[in-house]
Formats: sequence, C-alpha cells, structure tokens
Amino acid sequence: MILTSALTCLALNIYHEARGEPKLGKELVAITTLNRAEGDNSKICQEVLRKHQFSWTASKVSGRTLNSSGKPKEKEAWEDSKRIAEQALNGRFSVPVRYSGVTHFCSHRKRGWEKQLKYVGQIGNHHFYMAK
Repeated sequence: MILTSALTCLALNIYHEARGEPKLGKELVAITTLNRAEGDNSKICQEVLRKHQFSWTASKVSGRTLNSSGKPKEKEAWEDSKRIAEQALNGRFSVPVRYSGVTHFCSHRKRGWEKQLKYVGQIGNHHFYMAK
C-alpha cells in the first residue's frame, strides 16, 4: 500500500499510534504529526515515513513506502482515525493550549530522547513532550 495523501498518512498514523486511546489522545497524535510536518500538509506523509519517527512504521516500512501489513483491520477504529485526521487537517478541533506545541509522544517506556524535551502531560497511555 503506497500512501498517496496527507489525509491517508495522518489517519494511518492516528490509527496505528493511538487506536484504543481516548479522543484527546488521538487528536494529540494528529497534532504531533502536524507539528513535526511544520504545518505543511505536503510533508505529512514524508514525516510519517521518516526513519525512526513512529513505532508502527519502524518495522513496516520498505523503501520508505508502506507494505500491506500497515493496512487497518479494525473498521470502526479506522473510520474514527479518518474522521479525526480530516478534522485536524481542516483545523476543526482544538486541543488544550498546553498541548498545542507537542512534537513527541511515547508510552511509559523510557526512550532516552525525552530528557531533551519538556514534559507536557499524559493522556491515556501516552506521555507528550515539546521543545524546551
């Protein structure tokens, strides 16, 4: 499966990174992705596929495109992810101001890189960070 649109790339990232998380957690994954793409929708797919950026693409990326193993299998979660991605791309939701600049997130596992960032807070199972 080759990603062809910002909507698809963002929705897949929300689906794989935040499926099962509360709505705000999914929205923050969307905001994180948009912030990393510097607000440029044309860079979203590039950012999602950038090496070592998101856990789900780390093992499913071949030649910086996705293979079929990245295809969503849970229909309701996929539809929800697409809806949130569309809202994010169209600026139709807002997150609490303290989270608006998030650029990183992780589960409770320590990665090492988080020491270089400012901790913002936890939503669901994800801890969110931004530049200091």
